[in-house]
Amino acid sequence: MLVEQRALDIISSFMETTGNTKENLVADLKDKDLLVRTDDGTFTLRSTAESELMHSRIGALTEAFEKFVLPSELAVKHSPRLLDLCSGLGYNSLAALSSSKEVEIHLLEYSKELLFLGSCLPLEVEGKEIFDKAVQDYLNGRGNDRLKIFCGDARTSLPLLPLNYFDIVFHDGFSPANDPVLYSVEFLTQLKKSMSPEGILLSYSSSIPFRSGLIHAGFHVGEGPAIGRQRGITIAAIRGEDKGLTSRLPLHDEMLIALATVGTPYRDPDLRGSGPEISNRREQERDVKRESGKYLSVKKIKQNRIDPAFGRIAMAEPDSLSAVLSMNKFLLTNRKS
Repeated sequence: MLVEQRALDIISSFMETTGNTKENLVADLKDKDLLVRTDDGTFTLRSTAESELMHSRIGALTEAFEKFVLPSELAVKHSPRLLDLCSGLGYNSLAALSSSKEVEIHLLEYSKELLFLGSCLPLEVEGKEIFDKAVQDYLNGRGNDRLKIFCGDARTSLPLLPLNYFDIVFHDGFSPANDPVLYSVEFLTQLKKSMSPEGILLSYSSSIPFRSGLIHAGFHVGEGPAIGRQRGITIAAIRGEDKGLTSRLPLHDEMLIALATVGTPYRDPDLRGSGPEISNRREQERDVKRESGKYLSVKKIKQNRIDPAFGRIAMAEPDSLSAVLSMNKFLLTNRKS
C-alpha cells in the first residue's frame, strides 16, 4: 500500500509552479477525492490499495497522539530526542511538538511531496508553525535545529544519524504486508543501534513478522493500547525492565512467533532489496521451515492442540523476548524431522 501516484504528481507540479496558494493545492486534491477528511477533522490521502487511507478513519492527528505520543510518555521526558520514521504528512512530529517544548526531532520521510502537503494543510495545533518552517527550510536547503528533515530511503538516511542517541522512535511505515522494506531484521538492528540505552520504539503495526523481526533484532517487545482496532500497538524497548513495557505480547502471539512459520521475519541482508524481493525471501524461508517438519500449524496453535510444555515454558519466562527464544529452542531440539 503506497500513496496514490496521482496525488504525488499533483503536489510535485504545484511545488514547481509559482503563483498558486496552499489553499489551491488542498482544494484540488479534495475535488479529486484524493484528500479525505477523517473523523477528527484532519486530512489524509488515499493509497494505492482500494478503499485504504494513509491513516485510520478515527483521525490522522488522533492517531498520532494515541498511538505514538501518549504511550511514549514523551510529554514528561526531559529534552527527549525523537526519531520520527515515515512521518508522511507530519502528524506524528506535530503531535510531538505540541506535547513538548523541549523535544528534538529527526524526521525521516521518503517523499518531500508529502511533507510539503503537510505544511499546506489547515491545522490549528501548537507546533504547526515550527513544522511548516522546518519543511520550508528543508526545501530551501537550510537546516533547522528543532526539526531535522531527511528525505529518501530511510535505509540510506539512518546511517547518517548519531548512534545511541534517540530516546523515542516512532515507526510509522506502510503496513509490512504491503511494503516490508523498513520491517526487516537488518533494518531494525540498525534502528536499535541508533537508540539510547533507555530508548523505546512504538508502532501501530501488530504484525507477527514485524514483532518477530524486533525480537530477532534483540528488542524486548510488548503490546500497547488498541486504538480503533482489535489488536494493540507494538512497543519495543532496549531494556527488558523499561516501564514503557506495561504488557508483554499475548501468549498466542509469542507462540506464533516461536512455533509457526508465520513467525518468520523479513530479511534484507544488504539493506537494498525491494519490497517484493524481501517478501519473496521470507516466503522461501518459510518453505524451508515447512519442509523441515518441525514447525506447528497456525490452526493447531489457535485451537491449543499443542504440547502443553510450550505454555509452561512461556509462562516461566519473565518477558516475551525470552519466552519466544525458549519455546523456539525447545521446538527445534525436541521435535523429530
